[in-house]
Amino acid sequence: MNKNKVFNYLIQLMETENNMKILTELLPKIDGYKSKLVLLYTYECDLGDGWEDRQVHNDDTKTRENAFKMGANIIQYAFNLGEID
Repeated sequence: MNKNKVFNYLIQLMETENNMKILTELLPKIDGYKSKLVLLYTYECDLGDGWEDRQVHNDDTKTRENAFKMGANIIQYAFNLGEID
């Protein structure tokens, strides 16, 4: 493993730790509200890469198709969130 990849893992670890601290403080504040908190946690994933022109990242057709499907599923879930119990 090269040092750039190790550095990127360290940055991701720090971001995740910070986000967990924020969520830990947020959850008690929204307790009792009739609402839902949805968290989509991805790791080394940028769906936008699959949505860009094919030449930008040289992604194959299947990778691009999967990125579009995942994006469509996230949007569909967000639009229907109020209807899900």
